[in-house]
Amino acid sequence: MSEPLKLKQWVNNIKLQNKLVIIYVVTGLLPLIILFVFAYGQMRSILMDRDVRSMESALRQSVTTVDGQIEVYDNLSNYITFNETVSGILPTITATNMKCTARLLRHLTRLYLH
Repeated sequence: MSEPLKLKQWVNNIKLQNKLVIIYVVTGLLPLIILFVFAYGQMRSILMDRDVRSMESALRQSVTTVDGQIEVYDNLSNYITFNETVSGILPTITATNMKCTARLLRHLTRLYLH
């Protein structure tokens, strides 16, 4: 017997209730499963892209913040190095005159951070 004849005979031998279940699965459930798989893949892709953009944005913001802090300390270092008044005061600082050092640091911080 050929395959189409076997299939036709098998379909003819199935009960009507089972035929209706097979038709329901093929016409209703199968397209629904295919649609779910497609929608899940698309949603996953969209969420992954959004998360990547969010992480990149957070990274750029962190880099900008760190760069700003480094620039402040670089400017402060240059001010201490090239300012004659500060350069003249710093060698005279000893453990006994830490108040002067604190006052100098407050002055420099106020000067560059505000």
